[in-house]
Amino acid sequence: MRRKTILITRPAGQGAEFSRLLSAAGAEVISFPAITIAPPRRWEPVDTAIRRINSYDWLLFTSANGVTMFFARFTARGGDMRNLKGIRIGAIGPKTSAHLQALGLKVNVFPDEYRAEALAEAIGPVKGLRILLVRAQDAREILPQTLRARGAQVAVVTAYRTLKSRRLPTNLKKRLTHGGIDAVTFTSSSTVDGFMRHLTTGERRRVFRQAKAAVIGPITAATLRRYGIRPAIRAKPYTTEALAEAIVAYFS
Repeated sequence: MRRKTILITRPAGQGAEFSRLLSAAGAEVISFPAITIAPPRRWEPVDTAIRRINSYDWLLFTSANGVTMFFARFTARGGDMRNLKGIRIGAIGPKTSAHLQALGLKVNVFPDEYRAEALAEAIGPVKGLRILLVRAQDAREILPQTLRARGAQVAVVTAYRTLKSRRLPTNLKKRLTHGGIDAVTFTSSSTVDGFMRHLTTGERRRVFRQAKAAVIGPITAATLRRYGIRPAIRAKPYTTEALAEAIVAYFS
């Protein structure tokens, strides 16, 4: 990994540990937040869900950002964690689960595969149950659709939005297109979209003829392929720690 340059596209403030792992392996790490995390345009649906929290059988989270944003609002609106007693909680991914546990909450379901489809399977029978799904705006519909098809009543609330970065610094773009970056990392589909918007089709091809695309999971990989780019490095399991290990192994 010595003398390899790795570009991290995670939101500002969320790539510190990832960067530390790569730096410890000898890489030069550059951060370009391809997205930023923002509140939803309207809090009313979340506020309504908070008022009705006792009516739900399940509370589901698909990201650590969803946990952070939802419970910040929950606290701001006078929510009491004791009101969650008896509500089962499901999470996708170890970071999401860890954020919930840090709040003193028990995670009842945590699938081995960190995808919405796996969470739907892990929950089991849901006919007649009321489920609150907390997620990002414009998230995939597979989870609520699957749960509704099985007879659940699903309320979906947007706890945050991912906004694409406004510009790619000129010096970084030049470095990317002239072979100065060895790998570009993507930890979500939104980071792929946020990064690619700054490049023309020709520039994308030029960048990834030289740089390797490193992705955290199959959904992110599929998004990357829609841009005509094949991922060279994949994490398994789908965590930033595993992605760092995969990058180190690839270049070693």
